[in-house]
Amino acid sequence: MGTPMQKTLKTILLTAAIWAIPVSLLSQIYLQVERQNRVKTHKFQAGDQFEIRLYDDPRTWVEVTIWKVLPEQELIEFDIGMVKPGEIRSMRTMRQKRRGNTVFHAGLNFLAGTLIFSVGDWIWSGSYDWSFVAGASGLAATGGLFKVVSDQFHYRFDRRHRLRIVDLRFSVD
Repeated sequence: MGTPMQKTLKTILLTAAIWAIPVSLLSQIYLQVERQNRVKTHKFQAGDQFEIRLYDDPRTWVEVTIWKVLPEQELIEFDIGMVKPGEIRSMRTMRQKRRGNTVFHAGLNFLAGTLIFSVGDWIWSGSYDWSFVAGASGLAATGGLFKVVSDQFHYRFDRRHRLRIVDLRFSVD
């Protein structure tokens, strides 16, 4: 079994391990997008995907995945390489892009179904209801407009928006 000293040492080590695990799980390093005079922030961690534009090439969107955030060097390691937060001109998330694509494709599916059933109605009954097709076309056009607007939304890092690295690691001295 062991001596009382060994039992005490095992208890101390077990207690230290139990306390160290939650502290290490609570410590986080992430990117945070902040807006001036707003409490709400957007956080991005390792594994998150989004698109960025750099000051070097302000016309090209590059799809990136965060591999690591290095707060000591003020660097973000993406799958395309290392980038400083100050080099990023703007960013947009995949959520915005997916939402626009979903609405656009739903409008196109509705238009396609309307056309198919209208042609079937015209073949069997001889009459064609153009007002219904026009309404479905308007709905599809609205979905396309929503896609364009949602693709244009992005965070521009300027006086109002800021991208920074947040380091919440705990150090025990």
